[in-house]
Amino acid sequence: MKTKGAPKISVVMSNFNNEYFIEKSIESILNQSFSDFELIIIDDASTDKSCQIIDKFSNDNRVRFIKLKESHGNYKAMNIGIDTSRGSFIAVMNSDDIADLDRLSIQYKFLKDNSFACTGSQGYFIDKDDNILGNLNNPTEIDLLKVSLLKNNFILHSSLLFNKQLLEKQNIHKYNENYFISSDYDFVVRCAYHFRIANIPERLMYSRVYPTQISATEQEYRTRFIRNIRFDMINRLGIIPTKKEMYTYNHLMEGTSLCQEELSAALILLNRVLKKNTLCKIYSGDILFNFFQNILNEAQINSEINLWNLQEDIFRFLELKLKFGSSILEFGSGCGTSQLLKSFKVTSIEHDFRYVLKRSKNHSIFHVPISNGWYDDKFVSGVIQNNKFDLILIDGPPGNLRQGILDNINLFSNITCPILFDDVNREEDMRIMHLFCAKLNYCYQIFQGPYKSFSFCEKSKENLG
Repeated sequence: MKTKGAPKISVVMSNFNNEYFIEKSIESILNQSFSDFELIIIDDASTDKSCQIIDKFSNDNRVRFIKLKESHGNYKAMNIGIDTSRGSFIAVMNSDDIADLDRLSIQYKFLKDNSFACTGSQGYFIDKDDNILGNLNNPTEIDLLKVSLLKNNFILHSSLLFNKQLLEKQNIHKYNENYFISSDYDFVVRCAYHFRIANIPERLMYSRVYPTQISATEQEYRTRFIRNIRFDMINRLGIIPTKKEMYTYNHLMEGTSLCQEELSAALILLNRVLKKNTLCKIYSGDILFNFFQNILNEAQINSEINLWNLQEDIFRFLELKLKFGSSILEFGSGCGTSQLLKSFKVTSIEHDFRYVLKRSKNHSIFHVPISNGWYDDKFVSGVIQNNKFDLILIDGPPGNLRQGILDNINLFSNITCPILFDDVNREEDMRIMHLFCAKLNYCYQIFQGPYKSFSFCEKSKENLG
C-alpha cells in the first residue's frame, strides 16, 4: 500500500536488456517484508522486451518507471534514479539479481541501529536458471573490510544500502561516472574514507553469474579503472608511487605470479604505505600489516614454486608447434589462458563460475557444470563436434575429477589433433594420461620442469591415414 509522505527507502534499479531476469528481480522487491519503500526502475534504452515486462507493474503505486531514450550506461542511469529518489536511504538492486524477502527489513534495521553510512550483505551466486553455484563470503570485520578495499571491492553492489542524507553531507551520495564499469568500487571506497561501512553476515542476495554478463572490452575497462582506484587510495596516504611500483602492486593484488625482483619492488611500496599509515591512521595498523603479509606470503610461495616459469616453457613450446592464430580447446581456465590468447584463439570449458571470464575477443568461455564426475558430456560433445581445434589442453577439472575424462573418452574418439596434459608429475594425472593415450593410440613426450611437468601427445602416424 502507498505510504504517506516520502518513503524510508528508495530502491534504485537500472536495467538494460535483462528481459529474462527482470521480472523475478522486481517481484523480489515488491514482495519484501519491509513495506515503506518506492522502487525506481530506470531502463537504459533497452532493445529487448524489458520495457513490456516492466509495464506489467505499472498499476503498483510503489513503482516509478523512467525510460531513457538513449543508453547512458548503468551508473549514469543509477544517478538519475538517485536524483529522483524521495527516500532517506537508497537500496541498490541489479535487474538480473534476486533479493531475499527480508533484505530491506534487516539492512534498514542495521543502519538505523548502528552508526554506519552503508552496508552490504552476504549472498549466493546463481546461474541463469536460479541454481545456486556457491556462497558469497565477503569480510564482515569492519577494519578488515576497509583494508580489503585496497585490493578490490568487497561489498556486493546489488546488496548495497546506504544513508543518502548522511552521504550528501560529503557530496558522495552519487556515482562518479568517470570510473565507468568500476564506479561501484569507487563509491564504496569514498564512503569508507569518510564514514564507517559494513557487511552484515546474513545472506540476503542471489547474485546472478553467466558467461555473457560482461564482455572482454568491459573487463579490460574494469581492470584499468580498478587500478586507477587503487592509485587514488595510495595517493590519499600522501604517496605518489612510480609506474613500476604500481605495476607490481596491481599484479600483487590481482594474484599474478611475480618474480623475486618484482616482489622486492612491491615490498618497497607496501612498506611506504605502512609507514604513511602510522601518521595518517586511515587504516588499523595491525590489520593492514597482516593483510599485506598474507598477500606477500602467498605471492612468495607461488614465486618459489616457480609455476610461472614452467608455464612459460609450455607457451614457448606451443608457439613452436602451432601456427599463430591456431585454435585451442582448453579444459580449465586461469592465468595461463591470458598468455595463450597472445598467440592463439582459445575456447575454455570451466566448471568453477569464479573463473568464467572472457579475456579477449579471441576467447570463448563456457560455464559447464560437473555432471556424473566430469564436465557435462552433452555440452562437451557439442563443442568438440561443432569446432575444429589444433590442440586440446587438459588442465581441469582439478583433483579426482580428472579421472572423468577416461569415463568420457568416447567424446574424443574422432579427435586427431595433439593433446597436452598438464601436471603429469602427479602420479594420478600421469596414470590418466597413459590410459588416455593407450586407448586412442596417441604417443607422448614428457617435458619436466623443476616442480611440475606436462606431456605433449600426438596421434600415432600409422593411425592418421
